[in-house]
Amino acid sequence: MNGRELVDLINKKPVVKFTEKVESEIECGFDDGMMARLVDFRDDGSGCFELKFDFSEFEQHNKRFEKINWYDKQGNPSLRWSETSFYPKNRIETFYIDYDTEINFLEIVTEERINDPEEIVALRWVVDQFEKVLCGEKAGNVEESLSFAHSVLNKYPQSK
Repeated sequence: MNGRELVDLINKKPVVKFTEKVESEIECGFDDGMMARLVDFRDDGSGCFELKFDFSEFEQHNKRFEKINWYDKQGNPSLRWSETSFYPKNRIETFYIDYDTEINFLEIVTEERINDPEEIVALRWVVDQFEKVLCGEKAGNVEESLSFAHSVLNKYPQSK
């Protein structure tokens, strides 16, 4: 899909999930695994679209995928996006893409997957983290994600 094809979907207000390529291909706050809804766009007239993504309905989901890759006042990468002044108060992130550039930093999420039970979401996250570790990558926001997984598991009685 290219930029033109993505903005053709604007009337549907599609939900997107950002892939690992978002960090290297787009200057924005999103990390791999985060989700948002494409809510608006503007043709800037110079071969680019300005895209607006609302992530308010996915804020809790996204916190599990935040990476500590923002710099503090001492120049150390010790902050998550939500801990910086760059985190949008209105929960809308804006960035630009070329009309015809192939978009491989996000995928469209079906409505069925948006409403997956939290158990499925937690299991997908665990599988994703294991795959990253097996490939030699660093896992995401482990502490918060494990807390979420434990809260899901605590709803079920433990077998002895």
